[in-house]
Amino acid sequence: MANRYKKNLAAIARSNPTIEYAGMEEIAVLEEYIKKEDGYIKFAKDKQWYCLCSKNTLAEAEFYMKDLEETRDYLLVVFGAGNATLLRRLHQKTTDATKIIVIEPNRAVLKYVMIHDDLTSFVGDGKMVVLSGEAALIEQMLAYYVNQEWDNLAKNVRVISLNNYHVYAAERHRYVKYLLSSIDSKLKLLGTSLEDNMNGLDNLYKNIDECISTNSVEEIRDKYQGYPAIIVAAGPSLDKNIHLLKEAEGKALIIACDASYTACKQQGVSPDAVASIERDYPTYQYYYKDRTFDEDLVLLGPAVLWPDIYTEFPGKKLLMAKNNEGMEEWWSSNFENMVFLPQGSSCANVAFAVARYAGCSPIILIGQDLAYTDEKKHSAVTHTEFEGDNVPDVEEENPLMRWTKGIDGTMVKTDIYYDLFRSYFERNIEVYGYHVIDATEGGALIKGTEIMTFREAIDTYCTRPLEKRLYYHLKDIKKSNKEYIEIYDNVLKSADKLSKDLEDIRQKAISHYNKVRKYNGFDFANASEQQLIQVVLDMTAANEIVDYIIEEKKQVLTYYQQNIKQTIIFVKEIGNDLTSQNVERNFKLQVHLMRLVEATSLVVEKHLGELRQFIEEKKRQREQEGDK
Repeated sequence: MANRYKKNLAAIARSNPTIEYAGMEEIAVLEEYIKKEDGYIKFAKDKQWYCLCSKNTLAEAEFYMKDLEETRDYLLVVFGAGNATLLRRLHQKTTDATKIIVIEPNRAVLKYVMIHDDLTSFVGDGKMVVLSGEAALIEQMLAYYVNQEWDNLAKNVRVISLNNYHVYAAERHRYVKYLLSSIDSKLKLLGTSLEDNMNGLDNLYKNIDECISTNSVEEIRDKYQGYPAIIVAAGPSLDKNIHLLKEAEGKALIIACDASYTACKQQGVSPDAVASIERDYPTYQYYYKDRTFDEDLVLLGPAVLWPDIYTEFPGKKLLMAKNNEGMEEWWSSNFENMVFLPQGSSCANVAFAVARYAGCSPIILIGQDLAYTDEKKHSAVTHTEFEGDNVPDVEEENPLMRWTKGIDGTMVKTDIYYDLFRSYFERNIEVYGYHVIDATEGGALIKGTEIMTFREAIDTYCTRPLEKRLYYHLKDIKKSNKEYIEIYDNVLKSADKLSKDLEDIRQKAISHYNKVRKYNGFDFANASEQQLIQVVLDMTAANEIVDYIIEEKKQVLTYYQQNIKQTIIFVKEIGNDLTSQNVERNFKLQVHLMRLVEATSLVVEKHLGELRQFIEEKKRQREQEGDK
């Protein structure tokens, strides 16, 4: 039995690189936790005994599986590992592309199963994984699997729970919600519309001079070790404690979100930096246009900000790459000071990324409600007249609205975007163990943070003066016209290569569409099985095109990935049965995707043409000026 246990442990651990299963040795399978009685295996929960599974484990397994289609690819969440026959049958009877996550909240049960059943034939091969232990680590692993493309099965998630595991209903709800939230977050991070992506590309090339002359975050790496940072967000609760911020000035690295900078100045506080992330004109209009900024203020943000923000800002700038893949990775690779930093999706996330890179600890959050505290969107001192009423649309029928636990334990209203911002903090805290203090004094609970009043945080951590402001850690950057021209030429050459890639992809999509267009108007309903098979065979070339974009043309994948991902998800939802209805739906999705690929290629190439014109004109101007 000991040998079986060790083999099972090794198999489980193979698929769970961040969960420490050695601790299983410390769990004793004693009668107080689990026992066999009257032919039943029973487990204890809150001093009550429950049957783990029926005597006929095979019949029970078939009952749990009766609604599953044998040919459909699923993402199965099995709550409870107590019926090893069920796990084995799920592995055997589901498709190879199905993914199975087994979550066992009772480690005594898991150890019992590992001692008495051989799991090695179906655990640890990448199809089935077993999770147990601390909730934070289980959630971490759920996010890990979502990032392994398991989100392709987003519309085929099914939950199977052992009968008496109703006693773990709260845990089940938590993990399933976290899994679905992780999938939702990943899909949002793929980007929104093609138009939005094109706006980002336009901003990138219009910011080319700023990208060339930017300071680098490497210049401030670990420069503030031993000092706290204060991130000033614009949530409704900021009104409660911003009056205390002056006491911390000069004793903490203070980074304001762009919406809260004016509020800081109203308190007589000069932040070290202001963080921004939105790429559209309203952000410039609300927070930068016709505003006065300190000369020794540093602007933090990705390279895709609205160009006027960078050109009109008087202080030094830290432009960072927001992604280390796709178009932004291609763009940043042309500039020596453009360093990739995982920045999340909000200004406060950007500020957090820079603060931790600078070595700050703890990081203190104020105004970071991430919820609609007192039915408001923003602090009264940060809300602008441009934004209309300071009242969110949080009616129950709003599909964006969510409820989440507040810092006081009550449920508070939030939305999917605030959830996304909060998950960035929570994952950084979980994975890296950063010391983060939530001194907001309201709003949503950010798991892993230490809750304090701002008064307590200042008195405890803001106790000694900084050596110097952030601005003075940064070099004075001056480039010659010759250096600008050299970089212009490099960008133009790499843009030409991208254009060739786009044309290559477009031609492949056109060729495939021409091959399958004969099925427009095809009578799928009355087609024979052999005819349906031929349609499927003719459509397989589309998979090769998708793989080609994903594997070989990653620099332009950004512009296709949302359409590709959503198509894959819908195809998975259709299922794998060879029916006329399934083949017809698959065909229509595929034709639609090829048309989108062709149209996308043309749109991106148009914007690359505008990029060339813009940079060539800048090059001509600098050539006329000579070397300066």
